[in-house]
Amino acid sequence: MVAEAKQDLSICNEIQDQDYKDICYSKVAIVKQDLSICDKMQDQYYKGGCYGKVAIVKQDSSICDKIQGQTEKDVCYSNVALVKQDLSICDKIQDQTIKDNCVKNIK
Repeated sequence: MVAEAKQDLSICNEIQDQDYKDICYSKVAIVKQDLSICDKMQDQYYKGGCYGKVAIVKQDSSICDKIQGQTEKDVCYSNVALVKQDLSICDKIQDQTIKDNCVKNIK
């Protein structure tokens, strides 16, 4: 929480446990809207979540392309589409159920 409040990545670097370090990186990345911090993360799940949250904050669906898992990528597109109220982003979603929900939530 201190690293997030101070937007200070060096505090995260002092954490020994990798999972907690990745969570710390994610919180700082979101506050700073800095994808390069997400890139430092070891765990792909946390990294994908970091990209997704930064994409929402920046309202930039192209960031979702960095996410490895297709379902997670589709959810990212859906979340950004909803925040931007942009139906065209829903077209990037491959999973039909997520795509249908994306369109329904915007309409």
